[in-house]
Amino acid sequence: MEKLFNNSRYFIFILLVFFSCKKTNEPAPNSSGAVFYFSGKIDGSDVLIEAGILDYYMYSSNNQDGTGLKTYTSNFSKTNCTDCPNSLKFTFIDYDLSLPNSTVLDSTFYTGNYNYATTSGNASRYSIAFSEQAIGGTLSSVNWEFGDGLSQIGISPVHKYVRPGIYQSSMDALFVGVIQSTLSNSINLGNVGETCEANLAFSSPIGTSFSFTGNGINGQAPYTYSWNFGDGNTDSNQNPTHVYANEGVYQVSLTVTDANNLTHVKRQNIRTQNSIDKVANYTYAATPIPNPINLGNVVIEWRDSNGTLFTSKNDSQTNRSSFTIKSIQDYKPNENNQPTKKIAIEFSCTLYNGLNQIVLTNATAVISVAY
Repeated sequence: MEKLFNNSRYFIFILLVFFSCKKTNEPAPNSSGAVFYFSGKIDGSDVLIEAGILDYYMYSSNNQDGTGLKTYTSNFSKTNCTDCPNSLKFTFIDYDLSLPNSTVLDSTFYTGNYNYATTSGNASRYSIAFSEQAIGGTLSSVNWEFGDGLSQIGISPVHKYVRPGIYQSSMDALFVGVIQSTLSNSINLGNVGETCEANLAFSSPIGTSFSFTGNGINGQAPYTYSWNFGDGNTDSNQNPTHVYANEGVYQVSLTVTDANNLTHVKRQNIRTQNSIDKVANYTYAATPIPNPINLGNVVIEWRDSNGTLFTSKNDSQTNRSSFTIKSIQDYKPNENNQPTKKIAIEFSCTLYNGLNQIVLTNATAVISVAY
């Protein structure tokens, strides 16, 4: 096998399975036992790429420009071929600018969610401003858990999330007089894929009676609704009315399920009109941190059977797309004695060529990255 400058390569086999009216038996992903493979649906057709035959290889390389920006590429392609049809390329953009000739991966590769690079630059970090609301009393302290392993004690914190993802935030508020109020809700940041989100609202109480409003967003209609009023009673209507037997504070939760069986839970603390009890809630506002050079983001490129290039790098890419590294393992050095990683990924996105677009879905792959 000849040497290729700054590249590692591995044989791959590509199989395109096109559906007809007849049902076919599809090969299982990685059925041949190949180390590196891709399996997914591109523009409505099943595509399977496996290490093995027909002069296909995996190329893995890295490059650093004059600013210190490093990129890592993994490419399923034929040998001695430029702009090959039916080729698939992954590009990872360094999380931070690196020192010249650095072989340290810093924070570029991790298990978790990634955002897709866009033409104008897509955030990979977020600033979230949390705000607590005290009802019926004065707070003496508030403990926050941000869902990323970090916590803070204080009033109205601003927290920086350094990765896209779904985070379970929580507030534990303590009133003067040692009255405690807790609440927890999830936060979706960036390209986290197909999700369903619940919105919960209610009118000012009349005595112990509340009118609730529920909505499902970002999922696939129709939605189903499941309310828990915090007093042992439930309801499956979208906009129910509930009368509590006693004055007091209650934690209401709404679970929304969409047509794809995706669910999301929203919680809110409430207090009846004449209650003297204390209760706290919180809200948050997310601000993406500008990232014009797409640090920490990824790009997928596909050349179809005609050699036409489609790319994920487009400002129209939505948060319904996703890219997740599931595992990272050390792998043997490549032909140039560069260390490599074997990386398992799951992803979906839209690929663009001018005004034309195709959809890549249900994709899994194991790729090599040289560094």
